[in-house]
Amino acid sequence: MPYLKPVLIWTLLILLPPVFVQAEGKPDPAPRFSGMIQTGGAFIQKKSQSDPDKVNRHLHSLNTEGQSFEKYLPLILFDLKFKNSTGTEFYTNTPIESDPGIAAGVSKRYSMGKVDVYGIYTMPGEAWEDPYLTGLPRIKTDIKSYGAGLKLGQIMGSPFGFEYKLRINDIEKDLSGQRIPELKRDGRTHGFELNYTFRNRSCMVTPKIGWILGDFEGKANAYNQLSSGLSFMKMSEKTMYRINLNYSIKNYKAEHPVFSKERQDHLFGIMAMLIRMKPFGYDRFSINLLAGTMLRDSNISFYDEKTYFAGLTLGYSF
Repeated sequence: MPYLKPVLIWTLLILLPPVFVQAEGKPDPAPRFSGMIQTGGAFIQKKSQSDPDKVNRHLHSLNTEGQSFEKYLPLILFDLKFKNSTGTEFYTNTPIESDPGIAAGVSKRYSMGKVDVYGIYTMPGEAWEDPYLTGLPRIKTDIKSYGAGLKLGQIMGSPFGFEYKLRINDIEKDLSGQRIPELKRDGRTHGFELNYTFRNRSCMVTPKIGWILGDFEGKANAYNQLSSGLSFMKMSEKTMYRINLNYSIKNYKAEHPVFSKERQDHLFGIMAMLIRMKPFGYDRFSINLLAGTMLRDSNISFYDEKTYFAGLTLGYSF
């Protein structure tokens, strides 16, 4: 693939932190290792034409929405951190709020704020080789996605934060793109987000705005996306609540050759989490509940999607 390779991502991960040479504060007295591991499961119900499942393998018409199907997934999540005596923190984790996969990075606090550089490999997914094939069974193919990011927190001592995300997507066998070049799905996205965090002793509220540039080989799949979101978190001695709300609008750059119109999507998302710490008096354990929904409303009904999910995990911290 002619795009950036994983080795360059890890080079970025290693070389970027020394740019910010002035660290803030005193070194920690001793290195320390900490972490959290969760295990459990999730239930997902989805209605989609694009996500492969046996119930929507046969496409009879391009003008209909997808059929509903359910999935049960095991969950193994972790967040492992090592902070050395200089205050530099190395970590690896499994983010679930966005880009589910495995991330690894390094962060440190400097006079200009907290700097966090990371690489991520998204768990392999699936797509149809040709989503628009009618009259014959559609065939699955694999999606590979990886990338890197840079986060700046508490910039110059303020509540502002910034994040840049690079994601690279590779469809293993893109028959629709071979048949119609304007529909090629290989490409990259560049995401830019600005956030502001309000804090008090027990609550945290973070509004955010963002822009994503979808740079794909097929002109009909390239897009500009404007996004907004709000995160609310409240903590007590044994309980943490968190709610994330998101809305974005995606405007595609060229006419879709199959549907003869430029595509526009409205995306809505809500996710709620409840964490109960020290259940039944066990100090290092937690019970974690997760539920949410994601909706895609497109001016082309073929792309309409509805997703509902819920999960339960048992966590252990050390």
